[in-house]
Amino acid sequence: MLSTRLAPEPTWLVTSVDEAVRVVVAAGGALVAAPVAVPVGRLAVVSDPFGNRLVLLDPSVGRYVTDDAGRVTGVQPTSG
Repeated sequence: MLSTRLAPEPTWLVTSVDEAVRVVVAAGGALVAAPVAVPVGRLAVVSDPFGNRLVLLDPSVGRYVTDDAGRVTGVQPTSG
């Protein structure tokens, strides 16, 4: 997710982005960026009641493949 903020945005792996967003908002957080499809699944950005941003990622479609330097080179689909 492109951000111009220079603050950490931890990524939490979840089984359902939509459900995780509902839980965060019900607990007093806010939706920052609506759920969207990405090559490995779905993600959304939320903030907790204190304004800390969190990236929620459901990697159910696959995982990013990287080279030795850590650059993303593709997506390996989830089997099954």
